[in-house]
Amino acid sequence: MSIKEITERLRYASMQNFTRVFKQMTGVPPGKYRSDWRQSGG
Repeated sequence: MSIKEITERLRYASMQNFTRVFKQMTGVPPGKYRSDWRQSGG
């Protein structure tokens, strides 16, 4: 599922809003979180 699809499913007004909130909660933007997770074998 793409980050855009996740944004829409969670009913955020925009991808920028989702990215801002995600980064505040995790410390990294969604794309970085996903790539780090994949590299760790997730």
